[in-house]
Amino acid sequence: MTSLRAANPGVAETLTPDLCIVGAGAGGLAVATAAAAFGVSTVLVEKGAMGGDRRAAGGIAIAALAAAARRAADIRAAGAFGLDAKLADIDVARVLAQVRQAAASFAPDETQERFEAMGVRVIRVTGRFLDDRTLVAGDVSVRARRFIVATGSRPATPDIEGLSETPHLGADTIFDLASAPAHLGVLGGDPAAIELAQAFVRLGSRVTLFGGGEALADFDPDMAELLRDRLTRDGVDWRDRAKVRSVAQHENGVEISAEGEGGSISCDALLVATGRTPAIGELDLDRAGVRHGADGIETDSGLRTSNRRIYAIGDCAAGQPRMTHAVTEQAARVARSALFRLSAKADARMVPRILFTDPEIARCGLSEAEARAIRDDVVTHRWPFSGNERARVEHAAQGHLKVIAMRRGEILGCAIIGRGASEMIALWSLAIARKARLNDMASLMVAQPTLSDMARRISLQSLAPVARDRWVRRALSLLRTLG
Repeated sequence: MTSLRAANPGVAETLTPDLCIVGAGAGGLAVATAAAAFGVSTVLVEKGAMGGDRRAAGGIAIAALAAAARRAADIRAAGAFGLDAKLADIDVARVLAQVRQAAASFAPDETQERFEAMGVRVIRVTGRFLDDRTLVAGDVSVRARRFIVATGSRPATPDIEGLSETPHLGADTIFDLASAPAHLGVLGGDPAAIELAQAFVRLGSRVTLFGGGEALADFDPDMAELLRDRLTRDGVDWRDRAKVRSVAQHENGVEISAEGEGGSISCDALLVATGRTPAIGELDLDRAGVRHGADGIETDSGLRTSNRRIYAIGDCAAGQPRMTHAVTEQAARVARSALFRLSAKADARMVPRILFTDPEIARCGLSEAEARAIRDDVVTHRWPFSGNERARVEHAAQGHLKVIAMRRGEILGCAIIGRGASEMIALWSLAIARKARLNDMASLMVAQPTLSDMARRISLQSLAPVARDRWVRRALSLLRTLG
C-alpha cells in the first residue's frame, strides 16, 4: 500500500473487494444485485446518476408512444371491420403527458441508499485504471479480484456542420416536448429513429427521415423492404440516399441542407438518433492491458477482456447487441462466471433483435446469408401471415415467418415481420438455444386461432418432403401388408 500511495499521493483508502463494478446502468446494477444477494464484497463506481442514462425509460416511452399511434392507425382502419369510426383531432400534448407518466411509473428503485443497504460500497466519482489490477476512484483505490466494466454508451454525434450549435432532441429527450412538432426532421441510423418516425407521423406530424438504413441492415432484406414500404404509406418521407451537409437554426425551427433525393427542408424540430458510441474514454484501459477500439472493449465469447481479471458488458463491449434485454442477459452470465467460475460463453447472434414498428420485425440466430456462408445444407421455410386465421380476422395479414434450418431439421435462425413478431420470436429463440429441430416444433400444441399456430404450421410444412420419400412410402406399404 505504501508504493501505491507513493505513486498516487491522493489515495487515502485502499479496498480489496471480490468484485468491482464500473458503471451503474442496467447491467452494472444487475451484477451488483446478484453479488450482494450472495454476500460477495462489492464496490460500485459511478460518477453519474444511478441507473445510468435514460435509455431504459426511453424504451418504455417509445413503446407507449407507439401504442398510442397504433390505436390512431387502427381507428382510421376501422372500416375494414364494418365499423363507422372517425378519428377526431389528436391531443398530442395529452398523449406525450401519458407517455412520460408511463415511463416514470416503471422507474426502478436504483438509489445509492438501496444498494448501500444491500452491502454494496458505492463510490460516486469517475473511475480509472492505474494498472492491470487497480482502479482509482477519487481518493480510493480498488484492488478487486474481478472487475466488470459496464459504462454503457452515449449518443453518437454525426459530423455535420452546425449540429453542435443547433438545438436538437435525442431519442430519450423527445418526450420532453410539450406538443408534437408540425414537421419533425429525423437524422436516423438508430432503431429508435424509425420507431419514432412512424409514431409521430401517425399522430399527425409531418416527418422527414434522413438515413435509417443502418438500423434495417440487421434484418432480412425482404422484411426491411416491406417495413420501408409500410412507413412510406403511413406518410414518412424517407430519404435514405440523401446526404445531410449541414443544419442551422432559423426563426421558425431548423434548416436541414442535404444533397440528392429531395434536397433541403425546413422543420420545426430536429431529432438526432444516429447510433451510440461506447463510453470508455475516461477509463485508462491501456494501463490495465485491455484492448479496445472505436466499437468498444474487445471481449471473448465469455465477455472477458484481454485482461483476464476484467469483464465488459453492455454497450461498452464491442460486437455485443445494444439492447436492454441483451445487457441483462450478459449481466447474468458474467455474474455466474465472476462469482462461481461457471462458463459465461454464449453466441451474441442468438439474442433476439427487434424493431418495435408496425409491423414489427424480429429475428434471432443466423440470418439466411450468414447460414449459407458457413453451410451448404441450408433450407429456408416461409409461412405467410395471410395463411393464419387470427391474422386474417384481425386484418393484420401483412407479413411472414421465415425459418432457416439444416436439411435434417436443426433450426439455425428465424425472422418474422408482422404484428406480434416481438412476442412470437421468444419461442424460436428458445428452440435455437436448445438445439431443437423442426419436427420438435411440429409437435407443439397451441390454441387456435392464435398467431403462435404459425410455428406449428411452418414446421409441419417442412416435413412434407419426408412424406414423398420413396423409402418412407415403401415402409408404409410394408406396414399395410402386415395388417
